[in-house]
Amino acid sequence: MPLPDYIDPRLVWDYPLTPEVCATEAFERWYVARVLARGTLQDLKHLGLVRIRRHLPAITLPKDTRAFWEWYLASS
Repeated sequence: MPLPDYIDPRLVWDYPLTPEVCATEAFERWYVARVLARGTLQDLKHLGLVRIRRHLPAITLPKDTRAFWEWYLASS
């Protein structure tokens, strides 16, 4: 079972990256937070706004990062 195509392995150096782990909701939430805090534009494109919208209320982010994404998603 391959890894989901939206995952950039460079962002998960500290996490056990297996297809089973990547398939969990907890991992997806964690990964969305990692991308929003440290990802590139390419990572954001692979992730998609649908995933970001779905997980934003449940993830922990720095205050400024959260404010930006809440503003951005409200305006798009």
